[in-house]
Amino acid sequence: MKIKRNLLVALVLTLTLATAILVTACGGQKEKVPAGNSGTTPSNANGPVKLNMATFNMGSSWYTYGATIAEVIRGALPEGSQVNILDQAGGVGNPKLVGDEKVQLAISFNVTDKWAYDGKEIYSDKKRENIRGIAGYLDEYYFGIVARKDLGITDLAQLKEKKPKIHLMTVPVGGLGEVTTKLVLQAYGVTYDDIKSWGGTVEHSDFNAIVDAFRDGKADMFMQTITKGHPAVTELATTTPVVFIPISEDKIQELSSNYGFVRDEIPANSFKGQDENVPTLGLTSTLITHSKVPDEIVYKITKAVIENKDRIRQGHKALEVFDPAKAPRLDGLGVPLHSGAEKYYREAGYLK
Repeated sequence: MKIKRNLLVALVLTLTLATAILVTACGGQKEKVPAGNSGTTPSNANGPVKLNMATFNMGSSWYTYGATIAEVIRGALPEGSQVNILDQAGGVGNPKLVGDEKVQLAISFNVTDKWAYDGKEIYSDKKRENIRGIAGYLDEYYFGIVARKDLGITDLAQLKEKKPKIHLMTVPVGGLGEVTTKLVLQAYGVTYDDIKSWGGTVEHSDFNAIVDAFRDGKADMFMQTITKGHPAVTELATTTPVVFIPISEDKIQELSSNYGFVRDEIPANSFKGQDENVPTLGLTSTLITHSKVPDEIVYKITKAVIENKDRIRQGHKALEVFDPAKAPRLDGLGVPLHSGAEKYYREAGYLK
């Protein structure tokens, strides 16, 4: 009985980890902060403070990031302070929560931070110029373009040239991966309507359905923000002969300049059959706040995160790449540094 019980626990943990990796880059969730749990924006750093940090679903990698960071910064804040981890609202929703000052801290993406700050794309309702960065380059994400090998497409420029009848799949509308899919296609002069006019389809679904569609020959191409070893792409590449399509250097430059991505490469052998580095768009998770949180508090938070980098890296496998030297860079944040964070980085020699 004990052996069976241990096997059951191991299975639950495995499924939880897989779910965590899968949902992190999917975008939004609820954006309403639970009643009585809105935190307070402190007016000074002399007494206890209550801070809320928006992450994503409980069990997701971002929820683990938040728990790790909260543990580190609690000890740096005045005695009696609280740092609550909220299981909302993901890469799309969290910049809104911070920009609308509903929470004081959030895990987010550098690109969605920039879009929210500029009032672009899915944040066209208004600019949120009060969003500020604390630390960027917490991890590494890539935009992956996976196609069936027998489709014969190795360059996205071939879509407009050949007008193939393709069945494109991506995540639900409004998720970061779906928005980025439209931006990348647009850079190549292609729209969803174009694909449909060529006799193809565009379907928005979950990862399980996408993997099944490839296996059953009902999908030709999949675009999504991914990590190295992403479970769905790993399974897809294992069960179906596929190619990983690069983004051309001129398009990378264009998309990076306009939308805040950075040039990156999916490392060789991240997935079966992917023997070479694949040039693409890169993005990264960030720790953000808003301008009304006092300098003294943000200074303490920044100092705690950077000077406990080893504890941060141990919190989740994806955080192992966290490099304090890159943390204050604008391209990894998408928004200006909070003045309290900037003060710390200058004193510590990370900024000149």
